[in-house]
Amino acid sequence: MTDLGAPGEFPTVAYDINEGGVIVGAVAGATGTHPARWLPLAGGGYGAPEDLGSLGGCCGDAVAINDGGQITGTSQVPTVGHAYLWESGSMSDIHPLTLFAESDETLAWGINNAGTVVGQQYAPSRGFVRTASAAAQLLAGLGGSGSIPLDINTAGVIVGWSQVTASDQPWHATLWVGGDPNQPQDLGTLGGASSVAIALSDDASARVVGRADTRRGQHAFVWTSTGGMKDLGLPKGRSFGQAWDINSSGWIVGETSAPSGRTGATLWKLPSP
Repeated sequence: MTDLGAPGEFPTVAYDINEGGVIVGAVAGATGTHPARWLPLAGGGYGAPEDLGSLGGCCGDAVAINDGGQITGTSQVPTVGHAYLWESGSMSDIHPLTLFAESDETLAWGINNAGTVVGQQYAPSRGFVRTASAAAQLLAGLGGSGSIPLDINTAGVIVGWSQVTASDQPWHATLWVGGDPNQPQDLGTLGGASSVAIALSDDASARVVGRADTRRGQHAFVWTSTGGMKDLGLPKGRSFGQAWDINSSGWIVGETSAPSGRTGATLWKLPSP
């Protein structure tokens, strides 16, 4: 485990890493929390966190980076959060004014190697996808208008969750077929009311992971087009599970917790196809 360091006594958080080992996250300071990246050093380890700047406000974060070094996240303008794209040392506001008012807050959640960004408007939650050509579209929900995309892979497949009906609940894990914002696919649940798709793999099968309600609480799941949604199970003594990410080898990382609230990082390994 490598300590990525922090300026003074202020906290830091790392959210994502690309194939080149570049890490992005956020660094707190006296003037607020700023988006940051850590560059790997030639001799090993990492340099000090680099402040990526802002769109004019005090605060922001960097939540995702692609293999080309493009970074996305949210920065305040000056007090309302706007989604941004950072590349070649410059941060650009990508808040889609064609979809939302300038006063609406937008959050970016994911970016793929083509530079396509997925994110959402906050309150009410409306998902959007923005291509590298700067075209932005709303993501349709399953029944209502609410949708939250959380990840997009190299093929442009998007996952997240969306409203099943016009009412606020329930929400179901959702895959936008072929990345088409108007073609949401309901991934179902594990017997409970709701589910959330959090990440998907870059391999041809596009395996999806997240969490879903069961009759005994929330469990981590994996979904495939051939097998549907499957419960990943829990280690002994745990009652809650959530999967955060999956790689092309079928290794899944997440967290599980005991009834006492004690939480542990957890790894699941899927059998070879």
